[in-house]
Amino acid sequence: MKTRTLSWACAGLMLALAVPAFSQDSGEKKGQEADQPQMTAEQEAWIKAGSPGANHEHLNYMIGKWQCSLKMWHPGTSEPMASTGSCTNKWIFDKRYVITEFTGEFMGEPFSGASVTGYDNINKRYFTTWLDSMSTGMVTYFGSYDESSKTFTYTGGYKSPLGKDLKIKTVIRVVGADKHVMTMYEGESGSDLAKHMEIVYERDNGTAAAAKPVVHLVQAGCAMCTYKMDGVDDCTLAIKMDGTPYLVTGTNISAHEEGLCAAPKYANVSGKVEDGKFVATSFNLKP
Repeated sequence: MKTRTLSWACAGLMLALAVPAFSQDSGEKKGQEADQPQMTAEQEAWIKAGSPGANHEHLNYMIGKWQCSLKMWHPGTSEPMASTGSCTNKWIFDKRYVITEFTGEFMGEPFSGASVTGYDNINKRYFTTWLDSMSTGMVTYFGSYDESSKTFTYTGGYKSPLGKDLKIKTVIRVVGADKHVMTMYEGESGSDLAKHMEIVYERDNGTAAAAKPVVHLVQAGCAMCTYKMDGVDDCTLAIKMDGTPYLVTGTNISAHEEGLCAAPKYANVSGKVEDGKFVATSFNLKP
């Protein structure tokens, strides 16, 4: 049965490619009868199923470049960890699928991910997949779109490294042409889902990055005790960003008083690297 289905799929594709040629030939022989192959109902169904339509057009909101503000809640914590990123979405295969490329950071380390989103005409549902640089598996979600509220709702799941089967619900609310918000809920069953992540997407018009400071989630520690930085012989505040430790200026936080000599913590920071040091404009240690 699988071989037969694949054969009809290929036949439908070949026929779809051949139709323009037949049409042209018919035009050249106007007024004459031309022998043209007749499509079967199954061939017509395959062509229809493979053609993008109105449901695919609902995904136009994704297209473009976006600045992303992320918040992530971990079990047992009330305050989220914040970070930033950016993504680019574009149509592929004649507007059948949207491919996403995301770059940012997670736990102070570089992070990247990719997804493919589309609408399945046969199963009549939206789908999206996710792959990233910190995993070796793919997650797939299936969903629907409510046009009245301009909201997509996807559900899916994955298995944790400890063997737990986790359920996920993702709600994407289209605020306007230049903004949409994704909220993700996670739990071990459909009844105990808790808010896990929120991403605000704002269209990158070339000024978004300059309009507000970029907040990074980084690891903060002691330059001498934690990172053993060359030339440092006292307890000095430092951060590790993109795999590199930097001494920190622009804040009065004491590495020793905050207990960073014993163990590093995470911090939400903004600023920039100048002359080998991180010059902070904001520095907030996480509990």
